[in-house]
Amino acid sequence: MDPQAPPVVAVVVARDPGPWFDEALGSLAAQDYPNLSVLVIDAGSTEDPTPRVAEVLPGAYVRRLGAPVGYAAAANEALTVVEGAAFYLMCHDDVAPDPDAVRILVEEAFRSNAGVVSPKLVSWDDPSRLLQVGMSADRSGVPVALAQAGELDQEQHDSVLDVFVAPGGLMLVRADLFATLGGFDDGMVLFGEDVDLSWRAQVAGARVIVAPSARARHRVALAGGLRSLPELPGIPAERRPGGARLDLQRRHELRAALKAYSFWRLMRVLPVLALHTLGEVLVGLAGGHPEEARAAIHAWTWNLGRTGDLRTRRRELAKHRALPDSEIRRLQTTGSTRLVALVQGAFTRASDLSQLPYIPHLPHLVDPVPLDADAETLDIPVRMPAAVWVPPALLMLAVGAFLFGSRSILTSGLPAVGQFAPFPGVGRLLGAYASSTRPTGVGQLAPAPLALALAGLLTGLLLDSPGMAQTVLVIGMLPVGALGAYWVSRRLGSRWARLVAPAVYLALPLPYDAVAHARWASLVAYGAAPWVIGLFLRSTGLEPFAPESGGPGPGRRWRLWLAGGLVLAGAGAVAPGVVVAVLIGGVGCLAGSLVTSRHVARGVASLVLMAAAGWLLAFPWSAGLVGAGGQAAAVFGVPEAVFRATGIGTLLGSHVVPGGTNWVGWVLLPGAALPLLMGRDWRLAWGLRLWGMALASWAAAWGAGRGWFGVALPEPGVLLAVAGTALALSAALGVVAFERDLAGFGLGWRQAAAVLGVAGLVTASVGAIGHIGTGRWGAPTADLRTSVAALPGRAAGGRVLWLGDPAAVPSGGWQIERGVGYSTSTAAVPDLTYQWPPPDPGALVAVVPALEAAASGTTVEVGRQLAGLGIRYVVIPLAEAPGGRALPPPPRLVAGLEDQTDLRPLQLGPGVTAFENVDWRPGSGPPPASPSGLARGAAVGLEGLLWLAATGALLATRRRRRRTDAHDPQTEFAVSSPEGPRAEAGP
Repeated sequence: MDPQAPPVVAVVVARDPGPWFDEALGSLAAQDYPNLSVLVIDAGSTEDPTPRVAEVLPGAYVRRLGAPVGYAAAANEALTVVEGAAFYLMCHDDVAPDPDAVRILVEEAFRSNAGVVSPKLVSWDDPSRLLQVGMSADRSGVPVALAQAGELDQEQHDSVLDVFVAPGGLMLVRADLFATLGGFDDGMVLFGEDVDLSWRAQVAGARVIVAPSARARHRVALAGGLRSLPELPGIPAERRPGGARLDLQRRHELRAALKAYSFWRLMRVLPVLALHTLGEVLVGLAGGHPEEARAAIHAWTWNLGRTGDLRTRRRELAKHRALPDSEIRRLQTTGSTRLVALVQGAFTRASDLSQLPYIPHLPHLVDPVPLDADAETLDIPVRMPAAVWVPPALLMLAVGAFLFGSRSILTSGLPAVGQFAPFPGVGRLLGAYASSTRPTGVGQLAPAPLALALAGLLTGLLLDSPGMAQTVLVIGMLPVGALGAYWVSRRLGSRWARLVAPAVYLALPLPYDAVAHARWASLVAYGAAPWVIGLFLRSTGLEPFAPESGGPGPGRRWRLWLAGGLVLAGAGAVAPGVVVAVLIGGVGCLAGSLVTSRHVARGVASLVLMAAAGWLLAFPWSAGLVGAGGQAAAVFGVPEAVFRATGIGTLLGSHVVPGGTNWVGWVLLPGAALPLLMGRDWRLAWGLRLWGMALASWAAAWGAGRGWFGVALPEPGVLLAVAGTALALSAALGVVAFERDLAGFGLGWRQAAAVLGVAGLVTASVGAIGHIGTGRWGAPTADLRTSVAALPGRAAGGRVLWLGDPAAVPSGGWQIERGVGYSTSTAAVPDLTYQWPPPDPGALVAVVPALEAAASGTTVEVGRQLAGLGIRYVVIPLAEAPGGRALPPPPRLVAGLEDQTDLRPLQLGPGVTAFENVDWRPGSGPPPASPSGLARGAAVGLEGLLWLAATGALLATRRRRRRTDAHDPQTEFAVSSPEGPRAEAGP
């Protein structure tokens, strides 16, 4: 032994090693480095490996752990049992370094002053084929290979260079650096510990390099499929091996990123990582890789459940930070590696996948298989998910069409008309939510709506960009609704059904009408209805929506109730009518079940419980909605005048307002009727139920428009979203019936009906494409803010009273008579904080008799009464938007206001009639309400706790209970020597 050579301890972590283990130990015995010791850590093998170690390396130590642990925790045992080592050589039990590898690694560590040195890793069976020559990683911690796996080694990578990641398998780590960093992160059971250690080493100022002159053969036994994933604490046993591997990789990559960034850099990176994850989820679901989507979400839920541990580790790393993130970033790659790989994989056909080399760190496309030394490529079995994937060309076409159709909105934003109220900044949104005083009416004491908190959180997540938050929450409902239809149809077991359901849902005129006429409530209902109805269908426990094990048990049912409650709480916060609409749909579904042999009463009961959970999550705001009674128009919207009510033809065509091209929606009806014409068994039963749901929604919308029910109901677009979901699912059922049942009928009219249904879908899809051309989905370009821009410049103070058709008044309000609503604002155009007034108008109710008196001609001084309410201006919009659909108010109301001696007409922009109250004086109006900050703070805290508890309970049911780690002290060996470990390995 050369006393001048710094002591190196090879730490070999083994667990049930295969036949390659003897060769790996022999390679360590053959090293020409004069001061090398070997410590074998047995991480829970079923058989004692000590005899095998003793036979090959009699001078090695073996340390057996009493319980199975992951690689990181086992390797960290070196910190407790080794003293005096200068370097650790961290080895897997399936790696065999060349005889000169350790010497070259140590020499390069001194020459380059490096903290971590990696060799060139080559194929075990064919050393002329490269596996890894160092790696990079993107900002989210996803490793990126610098050499193509399977690439022929022609010394093209044989130069020493700095890398971001020293790949696992074999790496030389300076012992003092390893101790300073606390070793590997033992919270990472398997996979990702190499990225994490390399990243933290660079944060501490150490170089990570690759020395390609040192070479090691790597069997890649675990990732290559030569041994199964071990049963360890922290590994989701309920997942299949490929899914569990992916879960481990994704959560550990994100964990490394959350720990290694400095605080301010992390605040900048987090929104980017969240957007990358959203993209991965969307592409993964639609591109046929649901495991990817699940793993992406699991990574966040798993890490957010360990914020305390992450915070502690971040503080420890901050003590040793020597380099800023900008210095470390230069070795990282740009963009999202995994998202790019998913998109590329979506376009790669199955026949092409079989020619790809195996990439251990990106297993999202294929299941890993062993390397074949006799083949230049791998025969890789393509992993097809249980639910058939959407053809990637259609996915990319849909995404491209959505972005192209939204191009003008994305660049110039949405107009301030109808329900598209401008979003204020995050401070005003959250401040309004936390306040007990509402700006509506004349200043009221009432709980703030939950929607303000949700909008504020999204605006904050988007770095206080109100325009972008509004765009996401408005036009983002189109892809959300289509994804929901796709998700529900997965249970139907047909590839084409999964295509038809979102295609029909996107072909409905409903969302495009809602954008064109500024009906945000209809858009929110369109986005939420498929998800709620999908949960409702699963709660019935009926085929094909029941889980594989049969009907949902009590635990599964309450998870469905809770998930539905969360969706209804979020959607109902913006559009309370969604809750009533889905209940009406559930009753229609139950009525449709009366024709069949089985019923869905349990599902309808579940739907009621979902609504109750949503009501509780929106408490205390929701408490006022329940007791609205005759003032429910303030909750669901003031109903249109009967002469403007939507007709049955328009409703069947899925149009929000009268007029338009009804044929686009009508041609979808034959395809939705196919399960009634040719379906059998559960196809026919669910066809009847879904048509019952659609008929109930149409009937409610039609009857409410004519005032038949005596109470206010949700606006037609909200009810049509439930009917549209039923039609889309019924059309998907028609596809299944075509595949399974049509062959049982002779040639006849059913085949002709099938052809007609397909033709209708194609025709409707072409009609829907027509909305893309403007780049705004038909949204108006004129803005109400331009028409009333002169109001704020006259003088400060005073309120604006808005009168007119409810579709033209730019905020939520109360009813004067059917088709005429009123509201107030202190700004020229009300922003989002005015969108959800409380059911009771309070003192503002005095406006109604005053306006009636003006309209009837019994007074010519209505301004004096309005001044007592602090009203300075009266504005009457005459159209949905300046230059848009005309919605004139009752002529007698306008004429009565023109006859008032204390109201002076104003010349404003087009599309509005306005008056100034000459009797108004600064300070006039009722005194401001006196809020109770303590009561509102308690309400906000209660609401937040309810949301956290509900979300946590839902996530907790998806998480496997962690087992405790324990070591058996009788199997441990004490090893301590200034020259490294020395002892005989023996039984």
